[in-house]
Amino acid sequence: MPLELQIKSRVLCYWARLFNSKDDKISNVLYRTILSLHVSTIIVSQWISYVNNTLNELGLSYYFESQHVDNFSHFKNIVKCRLKN
Repeated sequence: MPLELQIKSRVLCYWARLFNSKDDKISNVLYRTILSLHVSTIIVSQWISYVNNTLNELGLSYYFESQHVDNFSHFKNIVKCRLKN
């Protein structure tokens, strides 16, 4: 798999683990804070925009909208499969 696709896969997998982590974990707290600021257009997070755009390109925008991944290994497989195609 080309490097660019590996990077996209890792970013999306990190994102999925990040918001599924414990609510008191500092990375989760920071993500939720930046996400709420991004959604309210107080700030524009390039990283959140990248994640959202990549999920949209892969036809997986519902994951970003719901901010929830039930089965991480299934999500990871879908991402890798769609990136390869």
